[in-house]
Amino acid sequence: MSTDAAHSDSTHPVRTGSDREPDHDPFTPVARTAADVLAIMPHTLGQWPRRSVVLLTCTDTEPGPCLRVDLPTEAVLADELALLEWIAELCDLLERVPAGELVYLALFTDGSPLSTLQHDQVVDAVGEAAALSGYGMAGCWEVGQEQWSDLSEAQPRIARDMQEIRSSAVWAALVVTGSSVDASAAEVRPARAEPGRSELRVEDCRALVREFEQRWSLRPGAAGPQAAHCLHRDVAVPVAESLEAWQRLLSASSSRSAAERVASSDAGAQAQLLVCLTDPLGSDALAVSVLSGEHDRCLRAWCQLQAMAHGAGHGADLGWMLEVLKGEWEGTPDWERVQQCEGVLELLLDLLHGADEEGRRSAPGADAEAWLWVATAHLERFRARGTRATQWLELAADAVPGHLGVARLHALATRYPLPRWAGDPQRSWHRRR
Repeated sequence: MSTDAAHSDSTHPVRTGSDREPDHDPFTPVARTAADVLAIMPHTLGQWPRRSVVLLTCTDTEPGPCLRVDLPTEAVLADELALLEWIAELCDLLERVPAGELVYLALFTDGSPLSTLQHDQVVDAVGEAAALSGYGMAGCWEVGQEQWSDLSEAQPRIARDMQEIRSSAVWAALVVTGSSVDASAAEVRPARAEPGRSELRVEDCRALVREFEQRWSLRPGAAGPQAAHCLHRDVAVPVAESLEAWQRLLSASSSRSAAERVASSDAGAQAQLLVCLTDPLGSDALAVSVLSGEHDRCLRAWCQLQAMAHGAGHGADLGWMLEVLKGEWEGTPDWERVQQCEGVLELLLDLLHGADEEGRRSAPGADAEAWLWVATAHLERFRARGTRATQWLELAADAVPGHLGVARLHALATRYPLPRWAGDPQRSWHRRR
């Protein structure tokens, strides 16, 4: 189940109750109609969904997290046990939302092969999940490619023009505040970098690849007596040194972004950043370090992982790191740090693509690209944007079919689809408009 969760931007709230309350801010848009409620969904998610079940949770006065999952397949709907499992997964997602009383449901059916009867079956399944999770159903609609309708109406239902949503008062208010909506979840793809993008020189790009190839041949995890391990902080380990380089980069106080500083550094420094990313456990440690800001604890956890390979027991720091990776952490994510890291990942991808001028890519270069996409997917999963994370994993698999990092993160996302902090508006990621 590909899952997304998002909150309305706290600086541009929307209300779902009456606007006649004495303390109501007249400049806060109020959802009065079905079209208004439907307008909130794509603006909160930042994309126009396709083949999706979208649930907008809310209280009597304001919306809560907006959840998006893929429409169940025909096979799931035809299998009673599979459908019960789908309902249980939806219950788990709804129960991660800390506060909410009602839920609005929209089936975005553009591109769906399901019939009208199957859409009604989905509505019944969602209604069961909502009831089991303590939610009342406030409204349900089907949104197609050009028209939408109220699923609570008796057949034949009135077909309404899509323009009602895009010209609604709430849609207009959100656009005025700077909100935008991508065309669709299926069409969100990054532009492949070209030589010269961000004023990068091809020779600099190739210098990075040469430097990384040299390190890759001696990378941690290679079989034999040179295989890396870390039992003490003073042992010189390439992955640990790479994690330290990321820490210095993301913690430095500068008027320039982390990506700008990496762009002006030499190939050796850039390759140093790639080392931990191309180690499966180092990639996990970096993701947790970036999100939590607790670098020293992550490094200890990584060392404990290495020690376990040599017969040591499970350490407390390692247990904590696994909790963060599963999305069970109770701390507050450092979203500014995540954004800085993402900018560096994009730059490193630009450099790798810039070196690949003629479409030929070395095995080390392809491996580095795949791990960069996996790292980006880690960050998107932390943001509760499962659709984006899935797309980045597809790009990683394109670079290296059967890539280890893709399988590992996909398994993690399948078992733990939504981080617990995604249900908390104070800790969750908010899309910048």
